Amino acid sequence: SVVIVNETYAREVKDCVRTRVRKLTDGLALITLICDERLEETPGVTAFVYGRLAASGINILEERSCWTDLSFVVLQKDLARTLE
Repeated sequence: SVVIVNETYAREVKDCVRTRVRKLTDGLALITLICDERLEETPGVTAFVYGRLAASGINILEERSCWTDLSFVVLQKDLARTLE
């Protein structure tokens, strides 16, 4: 499982799950695109967004897609370029 948590609570969460933490990464940004319901019937939207990020050299570390929401995690240092 992956847990994404604000840095404010990272230590508390890590203490709760202790030995089950394989990796703790700081300096990440979570971006959520909330799209129109037409997204559900439009092929290639996710591929388009991810392709543009890849072409810009931005790596997606984690992703989640749920109906009209597309959420992904990038490095904080890449946030400004990601939003462009």
